[in-house]
Amino acid sequence: ARLLEKQGHLPEAEVRYRAVLEGQCQTIGEAHPHTFDTLRRLLAVLRRQERSNEAEAPLRQVTLL
Repeated sequence: ARLLEKQGHLPEAEVRYRAVLEGQCQTIGEAHPHTFDTLRRLLAVLRRQERSNEAEAPLRQVTLL
């Protein structure tokens, strides 16, 4: 996902970050530092796509689990 993000393939990076985030929440937990890092990266991708308003859902996914 990072490589896609760096290459400017933001929609593809978003899909990968969302998949990774879901897997991390199920395996290592929502409070794990890696999960928060993935969330931060996903939110950055959404911001770069000027879709900051969509950042609330993934944030809630992690903070409410």
